[in-house]
Amino acid sequence: MCGIAGILENTPSNLDDLALRIQKMTGAIRHRGPNASGSWVHPQGIATLGHRRLSIIDLTESADQPMVSGNQDSVIVFNGEIYNYLELRDDLESAGSHFRTKSDTEVLLEALRVWGPSKTLKRVIGMFAFGLWTESKRTLLLARDRVGKKPLYVAAKSGSIAFASEIKALKAIGYCRTINTAAVNHYLSFGCLLGQNTIYSEVGEVSPGEWIEIDSSLNVNRTQYWIPVASSDQGNNDGDAVERIESLLRSAITLRLRADVPVGIFLSGGIDSGLITAFAAESSGQPLRTFTICFNDGGFDERPLARLTAERFRTKHQEILLEPRIEETLLAVVDSYDEPFGDPSAVPTFAVAKEASKYVKVVLSGEGSDEIFCGYRRHVAARIFGRLRKGIEYLPRACLSSLQGIFRDERSGKTVYSWVRRFLEGVKKPLPEQYIAWGSDGFTQADKSLLLRSAPLESSEVLLLNQLNAYGPLDPLKSFMMLDFCLALADGLLVKLDIATMAHGLEARCPFLDHRLVELGMGLNSNTLIPGFRNKPLLRKLATRVLPQEVARAPKRGFEIPLASWLLGPLREFSRDACLRRNGLMESIFRRNQLEDFLSNGEVMNSGRWSKRMWILLMLALWDIRNSA
Repeated sequence: MCGIAGILENTPSNLDDLALRIQKMTGAIRHRGPNASGSWVHPQGIATLGHRRLSIIDLTESADQPMVSGNQDSVIVFNGEIYNYLELRDDLESAGSHFRTKSDTEVLLEALRVWGPSKTLKRVIGMFAFGLWTESKRTLLLARDRVGKKPLYVAAKSGSIAFASEIKALKAIGYCRTINTAAVNHYLSFGCLLGQNTIYSEVGEVSPGEWIEIDSSLNVNRTQYWIPVASSDQGNNDGDAVERIESLLRSAITLRLRADVPVGIFLSGGIDSGLITAFAAESSGQPLRTFTICFNDGGFDERPLARLTAERFRTKHQEILLEPRIEETLLAVVDSYDEPFGDPSAVPTFAVAKEASKYVKVVLSGEGSDEIFCGYRRHVAARIFGRLRKGIEYLPRACLSSLQGIFRDERSGKTVYSWVRRFLEGVKKPLPEQYIAWGSDGFTQADKSLLLRSAPLESSEVLLLNQLNAYGPLDPLKSFMMLDFCLALADGLLVKLDIATMAHGLEARCPFLDHRLVELGMGLNSNTLIPGFRNKPLLRKLATRVLPQEVARAPKRGFEIPLASWLLGPLREFSRDACLRRNGLMESIFRRNQLEDFLSNGEVMNSGRWSKRMWILLMLALWDIRNSA
């Protein structure tokens, strides 16, 4: 796990100037790799690559990067891990390859030389982003792992293209100048930036499962080498599905325990991290460390359930208390992000990563299970809608209005009542609007029409519709799963995890995001994934075999914080001052009177939905303040 950067130019530059620019880029992402740094400059001044290393596998200097191939034709900078590198190395050695190090970087470099990118990327199991310069072809290859665990940003300006693990490296050499207001519109809907677009007009992303090849004239050729396929061709036998999930999850965890440094686990009170802890404890030859974030607010405290799992599997368990006075932590979180990020769980994730980094260099985390095994309430809503869709089409609007009148109170929290109310709210809407109604607490199009000075050029619903059209015809549940996986996960949860861990020189590995598990989950039909009315039934069945029953049967809770009590209490004036600051981004895009009204309505609105929207605004305001300084 590291930080990478590079520049490709279509005309030669001064070598000293190139060396200085790559040092600025790697210096901006030093936190991603505190153990070593290095750079390579093409002798003709047309390219440079830079690297910051977090040493995980083969801790010797021989594994430092940039790494040059044995035949001197290629140079690589690599961020991530190839978990099956030992098996790939055996295959390459059988074919005549020789290795100087014990690193997975050299295995990847040699595989690309021998097999080429297409075969290599199909065979690797891992998380990665890399840049590869090949002298004989005079090309730069940029690639990103299948699900987007590792980020890779690209920016262009006259005569050059640059890439980096974080936008701050591109900003360090002047590539980030113009705010992308269309991206801000979608941020208000979802709390994160979606797709290849970023907060800066000049900066884009390499997509998950994509490689791009750039020649010396800066021509770009894109290849999508993997996409999750939502099909229904793997049968209806849930017992068989549970067996296959267990087998693949055990394999994924065993591979992700490979490291030459200590490994720990982010342990919540839920079944995802509980299953990882259970199977990792069986595979590990020594006691594992587990880390749980906790609050004095009992409604958000997962200590009791996490302790049960830790005690069952005899881990070295540590609880990290997050205190209500969080201004300092909040600003540190904002400074770590290059873009506005409105997921409140970024704060506890940042805190638990900071503490875990004092004891381990690698942690396993449960991200991805909800997206591929239907862990959200919106999945249950989509499944029920899919079953009842034909009847709902004929339901008179007067009847629906009567039902909505019964469930009109918005201040009911996460209850069955609130679930029914939101279900009725979206049941007659097109699927993109259903997804927002059932899955997002962000600002609706109507909200934005009131708040924004000018109407967005493209609604968030259109963005979702375009995404859905690319998937082809799917039932409602599979449509939601694809949107969750390709947008909400890749651009939200994985960004959060990468930033939180790498800010502290910590590597996070996600067994549920092993592409073999993803393909299994996406391939199961909807009846198998949700046969009844409860989310994540397949993982719950597996959990009842190995976890304490109190954990296995507990209702799902997200990685939540006492957000409303913070925003209506210790953060109230802090938030208001930030959002109403003069001469900033907020003032330029929002109608001040409408914004003031919203900020003042926390006590009379649904506190849960208000607080999440308030948090989205606060993170935008703080990002602007910290980036304008």
